[in-house]
Amino acid sequence: MTSGAEGRNQRTGRGHGLDTAVVADTIRARIVGAQLAPGETLLQATLCSNLKVSRHVLRGALLSLHHAGLIEQKSERRTRVRVVEDSEVRDILEVMAVLEQVCAGRAAQRIAADGARRLRTRGKALVEAAGAQPASFVAAECALGLELARIACHQVAMDLLQVLHARIGASAAALPEGIEAQTVLASAWMNVIEAVCRGDEPGAVEAMERVQGARSPGRMGDR
Repeated sequence: MTSGAEGRNQRTGRGHGLDTAVVADTIRARIVGAQLAPGETLLQATLCSNLKVSRHVLRGALLSLHHAGLIEQKSERRTRVRVVEDSEVRDILEVMAVLEQVCAGRAAQRIAADGARRLRTRGKALVEAAGAQPASFVAAECALGLELARIACHQVAMDLLQVLHARIGASAAALPEGIEAQTVLASAWMNVIEAVCRGDEPGAVEAMERVQGARSPGRMGDR
């Protein structure tokens, strides 16, 4: 039998801080995967029902996402996915470029057989996503970049990349336009993967620079 306090904790989520983090991660993933579009209103009652969480837990998750710049809260009842301007997308992609180069070089130093298998699996998923919905391709690229950071054992970069990918979400300026652009970008990523897997640190960094160059025409625009 639970005490009154324990019962309240179970109903509201108090005492279970991880629940709030899990809910925030779930909503963040939906933003990255374009299941929640820029400007879309987030209805708390609907989210509570879909995620099977209390309003207390949901509000904590939304507050976390608000502080990360992923959503806007005009009031308790008016919450929406933040619309990111094209100029901010360009700035975010530039920061991501620096992080990814660091991760590529470090991953090449630390790569092992298991990491190489995981990286190639992510690369295959990216190639298969070329020609699909742009948001699906971006989500696959996000997963690949995070895997690279994981292999590099760079937790700070991984945390920042998660936030930055979610920040740009499905913004039009962040989406590679057309199968040709996606195929070129996927091919550039495969060169990074092969350089990392053979432990070629300079080659991995150079290949990552080509990834960033492949992004430029459709995703970074003219400076």
